[in-house]
Amino acid sequence: MGDKYLDSGKLYVARFKADETSVLCGTSSLWTGVDVPGHACVCVVVDKLPFAPPGDPVLDALCERAAARTGREIAGFMEESLPRAVLALRQGVGRLIRSTSDWGCVVICDPRLTTKGYGADILKALSMPTRTRSVAEACEWLARGVAEMTAAEMGVAVGGGR
Repeated sequence: MGDKYLDSGKLYVARFKADETSVLCGTSSLWTGVDVPGHACVCVVVDKLPFAPPGDPVLDALCERAAARTGREIAGFMEESLPRAVLALRQGVGRLIRSTSDWGCVVICDPRLTTKGYGADILKALSMPTRTRSVAEACEWLARGVAEMTAAEMGVAVGGGR
């Protein structure tokens, strides 16, 4: 039964690669083992930061140990939960850039990036060259990128740059 679901996931990824106008929606299962270089993937949307669910006994024990060691309750979050979430997020965002010619836009919808103090740490860890909170600016940037990509395929020069 498990192979059936693995095979269907591979099928969805294959269809996504074949149709550059498609959208592939999924869970964190798409964050590892999925390689879609080139034009098929120019935008990755993350709905929420990938923190481990509450009640994970291993993570809870590690957080308790950090808090006991430092005397700070927040130590478990800062030393264990946050770094794990950043690593998972980098893994997911990494689906976008698979080769030196790849480019694209990362959209992170979680308001904690701007409302929580640790949001700045996450943004720094992602080290994105350009950031905006404007949907219009992001759409314009993507449109320019698609125009350049299309022109390059046709051998035509386009100005402006990404």
